[in-house]
Amino acid sequence: MIPRVSKPGRSFKGAVTYYAHDKGQASSERLGFVELVNLPVLASEDKARDLERAAAIMAWTAMHQDDLRRLHHHKTSPGTPYRKGRTLADPVYSFSLRFAPEDAHRIDDRLLKKAAHGALKVLGMAHCQATIIQHTDSIPSHVHVLVNLIDPKTGRSTSRARDFFKLSTFAQKFTREHGLRVITQREENNARRKKGEIVKHKEIPRAEWELMRGYRNKSRSKVERERRDQQEADRTQLAERHRRAIERFKEHLMKTYGIDRLRIDAKIDTLKDKVTQRAHFSLATKLYRRLTGRDATLIEEIRQLRKTRTTIDTRISELRTPFARQLRDDRIRLANRHAAELLRDAQYFESRARSRSDGDSFAAEIARATFAAKAQKQTPAAPSADAHAEIIRKATPDQGDDALKREKRWSRATGRNPDRPHRPRRRGPKR
Repeated sequence: MIPRVSKPGRSFKGAVTYYAHDKGQASSERLGFVELVNLPVLASEDKARDLERAAAIMAWTAMHQDDLRRLHHHKTSPGTPYRKGRTLADPVYSFSLRFAPEDAHRIDDRLLKKAAHGALKVLGMAHCQATIIQHTDSIPSHVHVLVNLIDPKTGRSTSRARDFFKLSTFAQKFTREHGLRVITQREENNARRKKGEIVKHKEIPRAEWELMRGYRNKSRSKVERERRDQQEADRTQLAERHRRAIERFKEHLMKTYGIDRLRIDAKIDTLKDKVTQRAHFSLATKLYRRLTGRDATLIEEIRQLRKTRTTIDTRISELRTPFARQLRDDRIRLANRHAAELLRDAQYFESRARSRSDGDSFAAEIARATFAAKAQKQTPAAPSADAHAEIIRKATPDQGDDALKREKRWSRATGRNPDRPHRPRRRGPKR
């Protein structure tokens, strides 16, 4: 199971418009079951209409959060003055729960509802107004949970601190209990978080994610062959782009400096011929030019022209250096991207192999427990949350049983955890 948390918003109507209809259309063909939580709406056959009514109620609750807080205060603390609190600007909270295609035969409506209610309970939002919406445009189907962060009884806002980490831990436990596909990387990250480390999953580009999503039904050899062809096409495209860039750069140099440089070279050759020319009366001519100073003038003019040509060459070199550096950086960037793609593919197939083996182990354990319970005509016991601690230890060999216990990040006796980076305390304005 993969939980995804969306960015909080302020429009329930906009959220329901997206979740209750198909993408960019007015139809609702992808809409599956709809369950309303803590909402006084009677279910009908028109699910989209039910969601619109629920959105109107949640919007009313969010707009009157101050009145609800005031009423709750007068009920619980009569006779004391009421202090107006801060209004929550973004009360719309939503997250989705998706499952691997390998678990399609195990996913049904009952399991989706159980996962959604479990996630709400883990987040501390079981008392909030919420809607559980199923979308059937994926295999297997997934659910979106739309939550109003304003408590309808007290008017107070519900905290969403560390929501992603709570959902990640819940997804790990839920996956173990129901024998679904195990994400080994999440197991390792959560084990490191229990030690007190700050671990964040690195997102990959959307194009790479779309490409890797197509790996599910392909073998490793086929993927490697396709990746090799794609990288060769990238190198060919880069070489062609560099060839055109070099041609444009040469044309720019010729237009800006090349014509002047050729003219200076021609003039220098002409002046050198005048200085070194030979005739029948060359000695007399040289003596005459030396006496009149014409040779010195020609030599000085040649020196100035050579100086100008050197300046032009320097300027051309100054333009060529960053251009060559840019071409080199493009080649290095492409090589690094290709290396990262190959490494990512290898990690993906290793993780897929481990996840399948772990999932098969969980499924086999559940099957054995069910078979034993049927043989003894007893209710099958749910598998324990630590049924595969050995697998986690193998994935993280440097961690023991004591390391899996959560350590305190801060205490006056022990001080700050050395694994946690120091963050200076933010100071407010002086009063």
